[in-house]
Amino acid sequence: MVRSVLTFDPGMRAAALAIVLVSATASAAPKLAPHYAPMFEKGHTWTYKLARTDFDYVQRRDGTMKAVPMKPAISTFTCTVTNVVVLADAVISTIHCDTEIDSNYSFRPDGMWVATKAGVTRAGGDTDDLPQSTKDLDLGAPMIRAKPQVFRNTTNDGYGGVLVAAVTSANGTWCASTDTTKGGAGDGAITTTCFKAGVGLVRGALDYHGGTPRIVEYTAQQR
Repeated sequence: MVRSVLTFDPGMRAAALAIVLVSATASAAPKLAPHYAPMFEKGHTWTYKLARTDFDYVQRRDGTMKAVPMKPAISTFTCTVTNVVVLADAVISTIHCDTEIDSNYSFRPDGMWVATKAGVTRAGGDTDDLPQSTKDLDLGAPMIRAKPQVFRNTTNDGYGGVLVAAVTSANGTWCASTDTTKGGAGDGAITTTCFKAGVGLVRGALDYHGGTPRIVEYTAQQR
């Protein structure tokens, strides 16, 4: 009786291991850029200083009304990453805050955040029912890219006005802003969100020029 013996070629073993590693890498979640990575650490907490400036209307001599800023109201609020899910093509988190700082959602820290290989953006509300696939999300262009670059872009809004989008950088902080105050329709506002390595969302601001003008700004109190 001849007993067969199986042998393994070291080269074949290395090739098989390489295939396994490549497969694992292909399904790995995207690497989080340092300027927004803390926003995807479950339990991470920030305390923000909040300044809200409301406006009063004063009548001019010619009878027209002028909006005059009042003294800012200063307070603090706290936000926490409450849930995180890691997918093959994205990392998704929810951030809850103990105060709703404004009805405008676009510049606030609370809500659902999605990081892909392209960058970070917002999607959905502040529920903890996170999706199990990015196919369930309607993702637009990143709010800030994983490798951001300074730019300024002006486009026609189709109503006789223009929209301005920009990314700026100063002292290690990247800020994305959208200006609709020169738009041809609706109330205009300037919204700003800023990101910093080791902090994540370090600042946000809303300068609203509509019927109830206000300026709302928050800044992270860094440890």
